[in-house]
Amino acid sequence: MNPVKRSGRPKMLTSPQRKRLIEWATLDSSSRRLSLTEIARQAGIQDSSKLLQRTFAQEGYHRRVARQKPFLNAVSKGRRLEWPQLHAEWTILDWARVLWTDESSFNIGDSQSTVLVTRWPGEEYLEDCLQVIPKFKKLRSLMDCGAISAREKKEVLIWDSKEGGRITSKSYVQYILIAYISPILESERWYYQSPVYLMEDNAPPHAAQHSEQARSEHQIPTLPHGCQLTPRI
Repeated sequence: MNPVKRSGRPKMLTSPQRKRLIEWATLDSSSRRLSLTEIARQAGIQDSSKLLQRTFAQEGYHRRVARQKPFLNAVSKGRRLEWPQLHAEWTILDWARVLWTDESSFNIGDSQSTVLVTRWPGEEYLEDCLQVIPKFKKLRSLMDCGAISAREKKEVLIWDSKEGGRITSKSYVQYILIAYISPILESERWYYQSPVYLMEDNAPPHAAQHSEQARSEHQIPTLPHGCQLTPRI
């Protein structure tokens, strides 16, 4: 049996057609979420899905799962940008003497569906390409509390809100700050023979007066948020 011969070079879209496709695909967050065939339909181009995939790939665009992030308003975004700008002159050693801590919640029973977006490599955190997760969504969750520094990464606690209840300033101080974070800071201070600063976010249990008093009593210096450059001791 003779093999079927190809009829010639694969079909290609013209440069204006490719440009129109990309313009439609990247118009806004809604257009990023459209399928390639729907993008082509709205752009007035009717062609096979394989040709569309090949065309977008030639332009550097692919369908990717949208990265997730919490909701941030314009004020929050401005503050987050201001902080690294104010610390732009810090050296590697300055940053090495910071212990970063954070908590991450893993929702149980979340039926969040996967969102695909059309984007270029490096555009994963572009506003139009993100899947925004509302903060007000109420679900039972496990919380993973962790700490990381230039020398080590250490997981500190898994907190089940159903068993341990909501994290308050008192439970944060007792079970996280004093029991786990303080010994890590002491180890870091011994290594550098100089103060090591704790970096927390502004979650209510961290910002509460009880937590502030505990950090003062146990001599735990913190790296402040916002426009302050001088660490609090």
